[in-house]
Amino acid sequence: MKNTIYHLITFLIFFFIGYNIAPFPPMVSVVIPTYNRAHLLPRAIESVLTQTMQDFELVIVDDASTDNTQELLKQYKKKSNKIKVITHTTNQGVSAARNTGNKNALGKYIIILDSDDYALPNMLEDSVRFMENNPSLVIGIPAKMGFKTNRTDQLMPWHYPAYDFLQGNHLGNVGNIFKRDFIQKHNISYKKEYICAEDYDFWIQIILNGGGVGKIEDEKHLPIFTTAFRIHSENNYKDFCYKNSKKIWNNIFSFLNLPPNQNTPCHQMKKLLEIYPHLLLSHEKERAISALCSPSKK
Repeated sequence: MKNTIYHLITFLIFFFIGYNIAPFPPMVSVVIPTYNRAHLLPRAIESVLTQTMQDFELVIVDDASTDNTQELLKQYKKKSNKIKVITHTTNQGVSAARNTGNKNALGKYIIILDSDDYALPNMLEDSVRFMENNPSLVIGIPAKMGFKTNRTDQLMPWHYPAYDFLQGNHLGNVGNIFKRDFIQKHNISYKKEYICAEDYDFWIQIILNGGGVGKIEDEKHLPIFTTAFRIHSENNYKDFCYKNSKKIWNNIFSFLNLPPNQNTPCHQMKKLLEIYPHLLLSHEKERAISALCSPSKK
């Protein structure tokens, strides 16, 4: 009872002296980096503001846009006190923008949402519930809906198992939820040298530091879809991402230090689970070993 009265008094003090933010940190921070996407940004912002769960802050990082992004953000700040805007004075790239957002986030969890993508109404509620129910995990990976530019009416399911990070950049970036204190403790950030696949490197840093990763699922282990993302179809973009992904794979191989005859996904997963027993949830461990250690893949 005393704690309830204390929190109420504290809230009223902050409210009446004119603060526009709540005195208590939100459960989750949604970080949206953006650059010259004023025509797409409202869709992303509105998709967060209309979430079924409202215990959040929205951190928008404008990476020195030259269109009318700033005017748009001023209007949204008037609309909602959940929005925090940070503006770079020079364009620094998406990795720097995400890092700025992460450093200024206050939530227990962070979700990255790119400005050309949008959240489904259940994103925060389902993602936070999953993480709270699985405290051993640092990363939660939802299933996602993909769409091509200007065809948001044609959504295609996109999801891979949690253990597929050994196969390539299949964890994606948009809509993934992770623990803020873990990346702070281990000084994990998006690296500017990876202009593409920087998200893959970010997740691998977490995993190689022992952060558990799980697929966001319901009680029957069915995938939960939380976000819609724009599919990049340009061949040169894919080729560039693949080259960077190969560099990141080498970081995994160096960490595991397996002999050449055992440098297979099966041996890699077994070695990771030996080092970090809580890397995957129990049912996903079984899935991983069954899939990666089948006779055809050994």
